[in-house]
Amino acid sequence: MSKKYYDDYDSYDHNKKESKKNDCHKNKCDDHKKYGDKEVQCEFVKAETLSECRNYPVYPHAEHGPFIAKLPVVLAEVFIQIPVEAKVPMPKFVYEIKRIKKNIHITQCEVVPLPPMKKHDQCHHEEKMVKLFLEGYVEKNIEYVEDCSGPVYHHTVKVPFRCFTEVEVDELQPFKKSFKSGFEYKFIDKNNLEGDKKNHFQISSEFFNEKPFCEIVDADISEFDFLENDYCSHESMLTEKMAIHLTVKLLQVQQRWINKHRHHHDHKGE
Repeated sequence: MSKKYYDDYDSYDHNKKESKKNDCHKNKCDDHKKYGDKEVQCEFVKAETLSECRNYPVYPHAEHGPFIAKLPVVLAEVFIQIPVEAKVPMPKFVYEIKRIKKNIHITQCEVVPLPPMKKHDQCHHEEKMVKLFLEGYVEKNIEYVEDCSGPVYHHTVKVPFRCFTEVEVDELQPFKKSFKSGFEYKFIDKNNLEGDKKNHFQISSEFFNEKPFCEIVDADISEFDFLENDYCSHESMLTEKMAIHLTVKLLQVQQRWINKHRHHHDHKGE
């Protein structure tokens, strides 16, 4: 086919598209003239107004103390600061950061009691000190745009952090050791000349301690983010400097007397 045919075809197709576009604008204009300033009627959905139901207090039946209860006991509550710096490569060129949503996730919170001090110990730690190991990540959803106008994109990343700190605790129950190798008793043989190899008596003991655990009370994140654009490679890098503030509560399940000792005060003159 000749070049003129292709030129005519392209010209016809282009004019057809322009005509359809103009018709679309004309229809919108005609609709506006047709309805004018008439109020648009919206559909009503089905709804129901509920009546209030009455409730009555129920007093649970419980025995009065003193009695023994097994419950979590607070060992300590500490405020921890964790500085974090991260570089986040963006998947597209970023013209402007619109918003950053953050959620903190704790994946590890372990309490490790320290062994009792010995005379030759050079650490000089107190018996009430424990090591607290923290690990987690900050999940960030970054919303951004590529240009002055256009859609809003988002990019989700996980910024990890980890640290440990030494915490002074109260009311920590000392751990009891478990002896895997127990005691074995030998019996004499019937001939009274040697030990009995067929019969033996053994005692082994294990003690299961209550492991201390953590509870996150609250978390705050203070951060400074700045964007670096490379216009030659058309790439963007987001640098983040964060200060993570955590309030952590350390607990241990213990057996405690409830209302074992009652203090009776004599109110004289009343």
